[in-house]
Amino acid sequence: MVINGRRQLVPIDYQTRTETDKAYNQKRNRENKEYVSFYKTTAWRHTREQVLLRDYSTCVRCGLEGNIVDHIVPSEDDWEDRLNTDNLETLCQRCHNLKTRREWVKKNKGRERAMQIHIVVGYPASGKSTYVARHMTSHDLVYDYDLLTSLVLV
Repeated sequence: MVINGRRQLVPIDYQTRTETDKAYNQKRNRENKEYVSFYKTTAWRHTREQVLLRDYSTCVRCGLEGNIVDHIVPSEDDWEDRLNTDNLETLCQRCHNLKTRREWVKKNKGRERAMQIHIVVGYPASGKSTYVARHMTSHDLVYDYDLLTSLVLV
């Protein structure tokens, strides 16, 4: 396979950027048609041209040639502001990728590590304590509501 102009051996399951982009775009088309179809409208094309002219087709972050018009506040977060030229900027591919990655990390950071709360309910001596003892990890906080209420009522 040719990568960056050089022939290289790659693992059999190696995916090129175009393959992952294609899969990402297909998923996006299925899950959010209104969002994707917006970028094909005449209103967006005119607004995009206005922003490119305003910014002289120059990336506002690094000063190199830019051809991507990006929402400063993502349109997914503020749909009503999607055609506001004050919320749009011209970026080059590299700066756009960095910004998009930063936004994704900010939005998804800790999603898997977020605390989960599980409430275990049952009659006295029904095995709640045994269940919790078997399933808890070293990072869990366990509040025994029955024990707490019995101490408060004493």
